[in-house]
Amino acid sequence: MSRGKNDMRAVLEQNQAQQPKLEIVESVPESHSQRCPSRRGKKMAACYLGMDAYRQLKILCAETDMSIEDALKQGLNSLFIANNKPPIALN
Repeated sequence: MSRGKNDMRAVLEQNQAQQPKLEIVESVPESHSQRCPSRRGKKMAACYLGMDAYRQLKILCAETDMSIEDALKQGLNSLFIANNKPPIALN
C-alpha cells in the first residue's frame, strides 16, 4: 500500500506539470466612466453638523418632503445669491 519516495516524486512532478501557468495581471484603476450617470462631472461637498442642526435638517426635509441633497442645494443657491453669484447649485 505504501509508495516509495520515487513514486511520490513522480506523482508530484506530474501534478506540477499539469498545473496551469499563472499570469500576472495588473489591476486597472476604476475610471470615472464607472460612476452613476447622474454623478458624472460632479464633485461631492460635505460637512459635519452638530446633532441638533442635523436633526433639524432631517425634520425640515420630512416636513417639506424634500431630500437632504435638494435642501442643501437650495441653501447653497441662497448663499450664492446673497453674495451676488448665480444660483447654479441645482444643475
